Amino acid sequence: MLSLALVVVSNLPERSEAVNGSSLITSVSLLLEIARCRIACSLAVLLLFGSFCGIAECDDPPPVKTPQRSGLPSADQSNSARPPDRAEIEYQIVTLSQKAVALAAQDDIEGALVVQRELVSSLEDLPDAANWRLVNCRARNEQAFLTELQQVSKLSAQDRVAYLVARQRLADGCNQMVREEYESAERLFSMALEILAPLLGDNSPSVAGTLEQLGLSYLMRKEPAKAKEFFVRAVAARKAISGEDHPDYSNALKLMGGACLEAKDFDQADVFFRDAMDRDRKLFGARSPRYADGLLKLARVLVVKERWPEAEALCLQGISIVQHAQGASSMAVVPYLRNFADINIRYEEYEAAEANLRRCIAIYERTLPPGHVGTAEVRDRRAWVLQKMNGADEAKVMETRAEPFRKQLR
Repeated sequence: MLSLALVVVSNLPERSEAVNGSSLITSVSLLLEIARCRIACSLAVLLLFGSFCGIAECDDPPPVKTPQRSGLPSADQSNSARPPDRAEIEYQIVTLSQKAVALAAQDDIEGALVVQRELVSSLEDLPDAANWRLVNCRARNEQAFLTELQQVSKLSAQDRVAYLVARQRLADGCNQMVREEYESAERLFSMALEILAPLLGDNSPSVAGTLEQLGLSYLMRKEPAKAKEFFVRAVAARKAISGEDHPDYSNALKLMGGACLEAKDFDQADVFFRDAMDRDRKLFGARSPRYADGLLKLARVLVVKERWPEAEALCLQGISIVQHAQGASSMAVVPYLRNFADINIRYEEYEAAEANLRRCIAIYERTLPPGHVGTAEVRDRRAWVLQKMNGADEAKVMETRAEPFRKQLR
């Protein structure tokens, strides 16, 4: 639902024969895609760290040991020599995480601290030498939440209750963001921040997440200057909490880049997106979808700046990665195809542009519900291309199909 709600809804560009940055790639489309990724990540973090969904504790009694005949090792003795299995540790981590969430929700902060310490220790034992950087990032996230719990444990009973209320407002605000109720979400995030920031300071996971979501709510309401105020604080908080070599920090940089792009500060957007992209490459590799997402965002800035050859090269690299990872018919391919179409238009390659836009529509129609507004912009753009190709009749058909959806976007 989240991906369908946010990935394809955008404002229609001005219909014009002039090919320029603002009419080719709407920055709002970029911001909505950033929203999809960031909200999904934030909701996952909330579920992991304390969305207070009432998960039951694991209070199963210890297994009864079967007496062993003398001379034979017990099951425990035979297993003790076996190296820890990754799947077993992963299961233990998930179980501990759920238990820490449940204890915190019940205001048993001391109990949650004990479980969270065990969780951090389990992560340190996780056998994953091939991805040690990501394991280290994961451990830093859990350690940051442990530090937050330690802060909360020192609060008064009244302040603890306030903390729980603020975390619930943060979770409720994220749900409002999913529903695209941005004004309501903004109010909830503001109320959460008013409680959390004085209690914990900016450099805590809950406050950093609230700053990002509050900035995002302003961004969705097309107030980029206000959004940047919160994103600046969020970038500083993520750097202090997790360090610069962490996915959370690169996510914060992308949010800043999106705000700069919406504010038409293209040079600054370029700087933030390049920085985030380079960090993702070091963490995830040059063939990862996350790195490809950075290529896409930077390509959009370059299109706006009319640096066409560089934008095309980035798109070619990005779509190769995404198609290999997710398939040629994935929704993740659509933004690249739309960029290619706009680059084709710049070079008056209208047949290639029409083919790319037609492929976008086909993916949308296979993936989205019938009549979804997400296809309106692409249909409108394709109609314009068909007119340039002297296909007036087909362009008129496309215009007719797009009009009902276009009205919903106004």
